[in-house]
Amino acid sequence: MSIFYLVGIFLFLLAFVYFGLQIVAFYHTKKSEEYRGANGLAPWWPFNQDIYDDFGQKLCSYGRKLFYPVWIGGIAWFVLKYNYFN
Repeated sequence: MSIFYLVGIFLFLLAFVYFGLQIVAFYHTKKSEEYRGANGLAPWWPFNQDIYDDFGQKLCSYGRKLFYPVWIGGIAWFVLKYNYFN
């Protein structure tokens, strides 16, 4: 197994954690928020910090740390895989 596929597995695990945090944070949205579902389930959920309670805001800080490695790394991995490692 090459290092390229190990990086892909690592990025997949990071994405799994990122979306797991998103699901947990969704349950910590403020109940009075009008657009709770649309904002809480969007891919950029960690940047809408004001719709979450205290624990949800803590999850947002973790989500912001994972946002760029997951999305940019995942897109770069797929571009490299289907253009150069086919």
